[in-house]
Amino acid sequence: MNTYHGEHNKKIIFVDKSMVVPYNPCLLMKYDCHINVEYCRSIMGIKYIYNNDEAKNAKISNEIRDYIDCRYLSASESAWRIFELPLHGRSHSVGRLPVHLPGVNRVLFEEGKESEAIAKNGDTKLTAFFQLNKIAKEARQIKYEDIPLQYKW
Repeated sequence: MNTYHGEHNKKIIFVDKSMVVPYNPCLLMKYDCHINVEYCRSIMGIKYIYNNDEAKNAKISNEIRDYIDCRYLSASESAWRIFELPLHGRSHSVGRLPVHLPGVNRVLFEEGKESEAIAKNGDTKLTAFFQLNKIAKEARQIKYEDIPLQYKW
């Protein structure tokens, strides 16, 4: 018998094997989560599963009709539906603009292909921003964060 000392209420609780939920180690390893299982050791367990009273008294219902009957439409949602406006959607996408020191940008590579990866990924959005400022005078007035609104990478 083990004991547990509660931190928040300072109570001592005695713990034994009856408090452990049954589980299967094979299922635990396969699915990487706890699945509580028990073995049916007699025919009575099978009879209980297939002949229990809840199955006999189960009520058949139309869930779609119940949803429509119980649904509340507000005035604003009704107006949106009358004018056939979209009820959901995305308004903005977020793009990440890298910031790094000169020559210290991140490059992902496979072992043995380092030089190819550096040649391929040497330029970043930040270095392209500086190249654009060298070429185009009007781009010098635009902040780094606003460049994606005016130019494509």
